[in-house]
Order: sequence, then structure tokens, then C-alpha cells
Amino acid sequence: DQPVATSAAGAHSGRSEGGHVSGMTDDHKLLLRCTSSLMQSRNSAVVMAAAALQFDFAPYYDLYRLAKALVFALRTSRSSSEYVLLVNIMTLVGKHAGVFGPYIDGFFVRAADPLQVKSLKLDILTEIVMEEHLPCLLKELQAYLRDGNMVFVSKVVCALGKCARKHDGIRDRILRSLMALCTHTSDIVSSHSVQEIIGLMHEAPHMYTAQVAQLIRRYGLLGSPVARVGVIWMACCHLTLHTRTGRTEQEVRENIGEKQFQVLNELACEAARVATIGFASEHETVKVQILNTWAKLRVVTSSTGASPLLDHALALAECDESYNVRDRARFYAGLLATGNGEASEQEAGNQAMDQETVKRIILASGGFQKSGVSGLIGTSGTFSLGSLSHAVGHHAPGYRPLPDFPLESTSGHLRDPSWAVASNPSPSNGMGGQRSSFSGEPGHLQHASGVIPVAGVRKESYSRGSGQMPTGSPLDNFYSDSESEGGHADGSDSYSYYSSDEDEAQ
Repeated sequence: DQPVATSAAGAHSGRSEGGHVSGMTDDHKLLLRCTSSLMQSRNSAVVMAAAALQFDFAPYYDLYRLAKALVFALRTSRSSSEYVLLVNIMTLVGKHAGVFGPYIDGFFVRAADPLQVKSLKLDILTEIVMEEHLPCLLKELQAYLRDGNMVFVSKVVCALGKCARKHDGIRDRILRSLMALCTHTSDIVSSHSVQEIIGLMHEAPHMYTAQVAQLIRRYGLLGSPVARVGVIWMACCHLTLHTRTGRTEQEVRENIGEKQFQVLNELACEAARVATIGFASEHETVKVQILNTWAKLRVVTSSTGASPLLDHALALAECDESYNVRDRARFYAGLLATGNGEASEQEAGNQAMDQETVKRIILASGGFQKSGVSGLIGTSGTFSLGSLSHAVGHHAPGYRPLPDFPLESTSGHLRDPSWAVASNPSPSNGMGGQRSSFSGEPGHLQHASGVIPVAGVRKESYSRGSGQMPTGSPLDNFYSDSESEGGHADGSDSYSYYSSDEDEAQ
């Protein structure tokens, strides 16, 4: 009801980080008390609806109990219901990740789970994992790497990289595992391993020179074009670090160190040289990345070895069958041709300015574009929990968003029936000040607003004017704990005594 929602919204806005709710009204307490018992339902839809309401309006210290109910419903649901529950739990995890942390074992992947369910469980596991659960989670992920579905294994690789970025204590351990997985026989697993390695090392490449050199040595073992592009980009990522971090080139050089910067330049030249050897047989994206690397080295380093190898790569690219590679080669040839030949003093000044502009253009490339497996659910945070639109991630036909809360609190009497509102409590009605009073003949309820017929009630069933059941009925002492008070003379407490089959036959 709207009055309850209004009071609950006001209390929810006053929730503090410590878990206390300020300004909880009577309607708010009534709502939470009436819906808390629904968390024990065996219907997963009922549990999800009640949990969505409780997560929005209940105090923080009650959310752990709700998380436990959702995990139990997840364990006892079928695959279709399990997927819907996981989609909603994923949204709740984004708001209260710590609530589901103690129940991390409830999201472990089972061999019989569909791929969509496995992917959602992996996403939830990486979000709710805490420091004390890391050893257990790493053992689980290690077991998942032996799965026969390479798409699922690639998702496990992405989960490993996500855990390493969130917890620095296991970064080196996971990095070693990813280095071993980058030469996997499956192209999708190999490409995702290289991408996760890039995600761990691209912000501080000078700290991982040994790993970069190892990747360059394994370049020939990489079968995926995405993995090869990642290795080449990683080797020269220090050249564009200032554009990606918003710092100046001089600041980046001072942070890395001049000696370490030269080591990274040599590694970039070696990676580009190894890739240029098989330029004609490389994939289109790999060829473009080779040209990008040589152009960056040409404008940054003063090495004399970069220019002839760049000219060789441009000559190969100009005859390539791909028009993208040919266009890129002509673009770099035109940019890097500035300043060649003799010129006057004024033209030399203009060419020097052009060289600075060319350098900014070539080094203005952004970060490495990951081609990872996209999530199975879209941006569903704007949709109501439990709705079809929330599950599919877009507006489903017939979806209507919840209305905004009113600015002013409304009266709780709006929930009362219309016939109850018309009655006024009176002390003479013998009902202790309640809003309704009933009297009249059997079969009818006399109310202040009129006579209400009661279906299925015979006049003979009540003693006139008394409103009581006939004496001797087993219902008189139905709730009595005494064995001597609860029944007929023959000791029978069955409902068939009052209207037995023999009486009906007579």
C-alpha cells in the first residue's frame, strides 16, 4: 500500500551505515513483520518478492537473514527459477555485497548447471569473496579450469583476473597461473588470459619487465590473433601511459626511471621485430598493431634501428590485401615524412612544430580494447526486482515502473475497507471500541452501513438471539488441551460426528 511504502521510504532514507533505521513508523513495522514470515515459503517467487521488499526497507542487521533465505531458495529451485533468482541476487549483491559473504559456498558451480547459471555464479563469487574465503575460492576456480567447455573456462580466467585486481595479496600467484594459461590450446582461453595479464600490468609496466619478456618469447606459441595483439600492445604500453593516466610524458619518465624506460623500449622493439617476421601471414588486426608499434617507437625513441624496420613494415603493408592495412600504412607514411630533406630556417621551425603535432597524434591512442565475454545481464538496476524487464535487461512489453513516493505521508486508514470507515466505534456495542458491530438474525450480519448477507449459513445453525453453536458440538472444546473436555460422549472428535454419513442417509 502507498501509505506503508511512504513510511518505509522515509525510514529507508534514514538508514545509517551501522544498520540502524531512524523514524520507523507503525505501518513500516507492520509491513516488515507481515512479510518476514514469507521468507520461509517453499515458492521461490514468493521468497524473491518478499526479499526484494525487505532488502529495500528492513534494517541492515536483518539482511543477513534474508540472504540466507535466498541462498536456501536457490539451492532448492530448478534451473529456470535458479537463473531468475541469480539475476536478482546479482543486483542485490551490487548494493550489499557483504551480506552474501558468509554464504559463499551456496554459489559454487555444479557440473550440471547450465552455462548461463555458471556465469552468474562466477560473477557473484568474485563480488562477495572476502579475504578469509580466498583460499577456498581459488581451489574452486582451479577445479573449474578442468571443465570441458572452453567458454566457461574463459569466464573462469576472467574471474581470476577480477579477484587479482581486487585483492593484491594474490596478484602474483594468479599472474603466474595466467602466464601458464596464455599458451592454452584453445584460442578463446589464450586470448582471455593475455587480456587479464594486460589488465594487471598495464598501469605499472616497469614492475613486470620479466613477464613482458616472457610473453615476447612465447609469441610464436600464441595462436589467437587477440592474444598476439595483446602481447604487442603490452610491450609498448609505456609509450602511451601519459595519455591514459592524464600525466605529462616527463612525469611518466621520472616515475618509471630513465634506465627502466630504455629497457621497456628495447622490449617493444624486440616484440615488433618478432611480429614483423611473419607480417604477411598475420591477421589484419595484428598487422595494424605492428604498424602502430613501429610508429610510436619512431616518434619517441632516438634509436636508429626503428626507422629501417618501420620502412620495411610500411612497404609490406602497402601491398597488403586488406584496405584497412593499406590505409594505415599510407597514413603513417604521410605523417612521418614531415621534416625529410633540406628546408629553409623558417620551414625548419614549421616542421619542428609539425613533428610535435605528429607525436601527439600517434601517441593519442587509447587503452587496449578488451574483447571479453559480455555479461549475460544488462543494466537492470533501473527496473523493479523480480520483473521480466529486470531479467532481460530492457523494457519488456507492458512494463510500468513504480510510481514515485509522495512527498507527504498519508494516513494509514486508507487501507481500511469502505464499509469499516463509515462505522464509528461505540462503547455500547460490546466490542471493546472496535470499528464494527454485528447483530441481527442468523444468516445476516447487521452493520452500521447496512445488512450484509452471509452465504452458506442456515438459521437453524444458530440459536436465535444467542449467536452460538448448539451445545454438544465437538467444536465447542476444539482448542482445549484436556482430553475429557474435547468431544462427544463417545469420545469422538471427528468432524463427521456432527453430520455423519448415517445422518445424511437418513
